[in-house]
Amino acid sequence: QYSKMNFVASVVILLGFVAQQVSCLSATQIRNQIEGYYNARSYLDAVTLATEGSYQALALQATQDALADNSLKNANNVKNYFVAACIHYSTNGVGGWMQDTDYCQWDGIKCYNELELDPFTSIEDLEVEQQKIVDISLREYGVAGTWPHETALLGDHLVILELRDNAYLNCFEYDWFIDMNTLQYLLIGGTAWDANGIPSQLGYLTELDQFHASDTNWSAGPIPFEAFEGLNKLTYIALDNNEYVVTSEEDALAPFARLPSLIRLYFENVRFQDENGNKVVPPLDFLTDLDSVIETWFDQTEFSGGIPNNLPASLRSLKLSYTGISGNLNALLNTQANLERAWLNHNSLSGPIPAAIATKHDRLVYLYLEGNDFNGQVPNAFCDLLVTNGGTLRDLGANENECGSGCCTCSDDACGNVVDVTDDAS
Repeated sequence: QYSKMNFVASVVILLGFVAQQVSCLSATQIRNQIEGYYNARSYLDAVTLATEGSYQALALQATQDALADNSLKNANNVKNYFVAACIHYSTNGVGGWMQDTDYCQWDGIKCYNELELDPFTSIEDLEVEQQKIVDISLREYGVAGTWPHETALLGDHLVILELRDNAYLNCFEYDWFIDMNTLQYLLIGGTAWDANGIPSQLGYLTELDQFHASDTNWSAGPIPFEAFEGLNKLTYIALDNNEYVVTSEEDALAPFARLPSLIRLYFENVRFQDENGNKVVPPLDFLTDLDSVIETWFDQTEFSGGIPNNLPASLRSLKLSYTGISGNLNALLNTQANLERAWLNHNSLSGPIPAAIATKHDRLVYLYLEGNDFNGQVPNAFCDLLVTNGGTLRDLGANENECGSGCCTCSDDACGNVVDVTDDAS
């Protein structure tokens, strides 16, 4: 009797397993699942889902056609396929997509790497995880149209969103960022998303590591504190060639001072203005609060005053070409930083070139000072730093009349740092 009971139980378990394996989602179940997403999220418009010809309706139909009554597909596949289909139809078609049901093989999409999973993950869970989209990389794909808010449905596993150097991608609202819980890379530079400055919703992306929004329409507005509040893991920011509206000179770049992990900040050829359109020229004082920064590039972004004292001890690379800074070089002595690369050329710096800089910054690889108004010659102490003398210094640039010591490796325009400053960043 015991054996019979065991046999019956085994058959029941086996039948249940087989039934689970061959269960299929009907077209109605797929529709209900997707409608549920819209009903639960205020940033998604359920009306558009029911509007014939909309990208949402086209994506829904495509998902039903591809996955309904397919025993190998589940609710996770429905969600991922639907989002990819939304991207396809809203951007006028990403090349090569929608040709088969395996979206993980579509160009520009990557799904979960099983090596990143817990080694004790079950086979069933592993199959689900392997079919979650973690990377959408469409750099220079020529996509245009509208970027879909439905991307947020991938928010519990999407890590990379790379859209740099594409055509116009209409996106005005960013409340969908609230569900992007795993996004670490948001790279949209050279692709025109729209916002009044940096949208405050950026602050929802608490896992963000790298943020690239140079040459975008995230411009002509403020850099709000809320946009960077709580982004404690952010290490990289690129916002070159934009324009921002600020309320005061002191607060123009203050939001970046709240980022404890920031390592690299690229802010070249940026303009500031007040609400009346008047030019604003902030000081560089905020630099002293970037405790973890290694590299900061500000070429052609205009600043008032000079190089601040107490540059961060972590700082290794500093670019301040054509920034309009004035004063002397004493700030390079009043710091714990040991610079390796410094572009200070084509400014209004004056006074002597202190020989002690060569001792203080004994790891210098590049130092460019040409285009300023220094007194006297480049000190002989810099000769000892040259690579030809066993040091680290490969390039030392200054005005030709300051190179009498023979330490310069280039002078004036021959250093190759001349740019056309007549171009307007806006």
